[in-house]
Amino acid sequence: MEPYAPIRGAGPFAASMDLFTALVAELQAQEAAGRTASELEELLQERGREVQRQLLQDHLDLRAAWEEQSAREHGTPVAGADGITRSRIETGLRRKLATQFGTVRVTRCAWRRPGPGNLYPADAALSLPPIRFHDLRHGAASMLLAAGVEPKVISQTLGHATVAFTMDVYTEVAEELAEAAAAAIAAFIPRRGQPGIST
Repeated sequence: MEPYAPIRGAGPFAASMDLFTALVAELQAQEAAGRTASELEELLQERGREVQRQLLQDHLDLRAAWEEQSAREHGTPVAGADGITRSRIETGLRRKLATQFGTVRVTRCAWRRPGPGNLYPADAALSLPPIRFHDLRHGAASMLLAAGVEPKVISQTLGHATVAFTMDVYTEVAEELAEAAAAAIAAFIPRRGQPGIST
């Protein structure tokens, strides 16, 4: 069987085509004939998911290029739901997005004005949640700390260089936990003047 020829001029989807072509070549190789059905399914699930993730990434990169080109050509101010018009534009802003295929990055334009928050029309067009990947990471770390997980484990999970850095970042959570612990101890220790306490 002849291998598939790469699609000429794949342009924005060249990375996806490279991954797909490599997967097809692997399936066409003589060694693939020695794989079991289960091994073939595992290969297609793993590598196929990477092809799908790259297809999504390539599409998002293409949308970002279109948005930036349109913003530069037209430069029309954008009004938000708050009725405030934002006329300053910043391009190339990125955020991570967890998908069923893996993590991708969304590059988009922000429309700005001093005072009110930024508008990201691409986020709205893609129906992206307002929470960022980093916010989820921060929230998870805060919940781990509140759940009593050792700071060293949290620091290692987050990839921080030191436990001290982790605790500096999450000081507010640590302080809230300390206050809650103090309140719990205070509630446990009997006080003078309480019924049943002799003085």
